[in-house]
Amino acid sequence: MDKSYKHGWKKKNLNRKAKKESFGFDADTSKKNVSGHGYDGTAKSHKSWKHHSSSEPQTSVVRKQVDPDLAKYFSEIANLFESNEADLEERSVLCRNALEETRGKEFELATDYIISHTLQTLLEGCDVDHLCGFLRGCAKVFPAIAMDRSGSHVAETALKSLAVHIQDEQNYSVVEETLTMICKVSDVFHVKIRSTIRFLRISSGKAVSCSCRATALKLLLGHDEELLKIIPVLLGCKKENIAEGNFIDMSVVSTIVDLMKETAYSHLMEVILEVAPESMYNEMFTKVFRNSLFHLSSHQCANFVVQALISHARDQDQMELIWKELGAKFRELLEMGRSGVIAALIAACQRLHTHEQKCCQGLAAAVGSTNESPRSIIPRILFLESYLSCEDKSNWNWPNGFKIHVIGSLILQGSF
Repeated sequence: MDKSYKHGWKKKNLNRKAKKESFGFDADTSKKNVSGHGYDGTAKSHKSWKHHSSSEPQTSVVRKQVDPDLAKYFSEIANLFESNEADLEERSVLCRNALEETRGKEFELATDYIISHTLQTLLEGCDVDHLCGFLRGCAKVFPAIAMDRSGSHVAETALKSLAVHIQDEQNYSVVEETLTMICKVSDVFHVKIRSTIRFLRISSGKAVSCSCRATALKLLLGHDEELLKIIPVLLGCKKENIAEGNFIDMSVVSTIVDLMKETAYSHLMEVILEVAPESMYNEMFTKVFRNSLFHLSSHQCANFVVQALISHARDQDQMELIWKELGAKFRELLEMGRSGVIAALIAACQRLHTHEQKCCQGLAAAVGSTNESPRSIIPRILFLESYLSCEDKSNWNWPNGFKIHVIGSLILQGSF
């Protein structure tokens, strides 16, 4: 490692214990774990949610070229992480030292296509002081970072790491101070911080990623007054049309349904359903999802939103409506690879003590027939992928060497 950077990787400088917790974030760039709650499916390439351009002028930021020695330093940091040569304690020190080297150069480094990936790793693994130090250092240019193709991922990672640290009450003051500083100079985010953290009141029409919005919403869980103002705006409703009992404008419903078929927006919708106050959830259920559940369940991205809707159903009446649309569709859902929807439905029926027997009957009918022994039901669910891919299902046998289907095992667990 270049000696011109005094904070290089040297064991004699390892004077702080590494935290054992993992600050990794959901693998947004790999599987559909971007959704956070989904049971199955894989993600396609991210499609950005097209926002209306803001009429407010944005301060232009000129990106300087990264110093070659600094670029080499971060390249060597990346190589050390990839080679797994550094243990937990050493990785902690590497994160701390490398983030100190970003001071005054946060924008250039965060918006560099290659270095931004290394910066994400550092922000995932650093302590709260250095995380907040980085954010305070780039507060004035945070909007520009958040709107950059590479920088937006750095901003998202930093916010997700904050979401982890805020769970520790001891970190509250430093996180609050950092967020306040960002919000004072940023016209991308609007924040109200009161007795407890109220995080990121986000205006519509701004170029902020759906994942950043989703992370911010999670921190507002329980703050119903704020959520009732924010969620309709995120859904595309005009502020002047929002009223108690009429949060969602019917004119935007078809657009919402279409956007749920995009990876990033589907993740945002999952979080909205997770944090939505009861009145908001009920209105979304009635206006947006009712009579569209099977259609959305059939889609590779939107099915995760349906899973979230079912998982957060409030009462037996809502489950009755869900059952009317999906209860007779178990076989079709399994054949389309949407077993996660069935798993969510079974879990919700168990939680709300309704339709449990009907779920079991529908499941049995989906993988068997009346003239077959019921003994075939359990192995077919346990090895669901093998069974569904078999052309001659009547002669399918318990396979050797196949892995048990994860969602199938969850379905059986819920059924039992």
